Amino acid sequence: MMMYEAKANMAVVTMIDGLKQVVVPDCQILGQGTAPESSGVVIADGTRFWYIPLVTKDLKTAVTKLGDLCDKVKAITDTLVSNAGSLIDNASQAAGIAEFVPSVITGTKIKMDATSVQTEAQALKTEIDQLANSLA
Repeated sequence: MMMYEAKANMAVVTMIDGLKQVVVPDCQILGQGTAPESSGVVIADGTRFWYIPLVTKDLKTAVTKLGDLCDKVKAITDTLVSNAGSLIDNASQAAGIAEFVPSVITGTKIKMDATSVQTEAQALKTEIDQLANSLA
């Protein structure tokens, strides 16, 4: 068995042989391997060929975007945790001419939910950062 650097585009696999690219006939693509920028390796065993795409760069990009999203979710929950406790809730009484309709969801409940999401977002962000760093 031999292994060669390769590329795949529109399900056509080419091996890199020095400065030129050679089309690999009847190459079985493992994974999708059809993206314009797909790069990977070809495993050759006699007259049989298998293309294996290397996706760590794409995966690192996606994981980094997930981490950024966790940061945004955590920022929202930080605001809720800081401010939700002071919201008017069902226990509040309003006096005066206008009738007051209290909220159905209490500020305390919002704060508890936000705190839970805040904790989960931070834990997920930590795991995502560790995964992204291992893909570097």
